Amino acid sequence: MLTVIVWIVFYGSMVAVIKVDQNMRATRAAAEGVPDWDNKSVVPYLVIGLICGGLILPVYFYSTRKSGIGALIGLGWTVAVVGAAFLVGFILALAHVR
Repeated sequence: MLTVIVWIVFYGSMVAVIKVDQNMRATRAAAEGVPDWDNKSVVPYLVIGLICGGLILPVYFYSTRKSGIGALIGLGWTVAVVGAAFLVGFILALAHVR
C-alpha cells in the first residue's frame, strides 16, 4: 500500500508540474496574442516515463524549450518531485501505513 501511494504521489506530481507549465505557457501566449498550438496531452510523457524510469520532466522541458537548459530545468524538477515522494513515503512509514 505504501509503495502504491508513493508511486501515485511521484507520477501525480510530475503530471501537476507539466500541467502548471502548460497553463503558464498558454497564459503567456494569450497575453502576447499568439495562438497556443501546444499539445495538452500528458499521456505520451507518462508512457515515456514508464519506459525511461520516470524521466518525464527532462523530456518534457527539453521538448518544449528545445534546449539543454530545458533538460536541466526538468532534471531539477525531477529531483524535487523525487524528494517530495520520498518525504511522503517517509512520513507514511513513520505513521505505520502498510
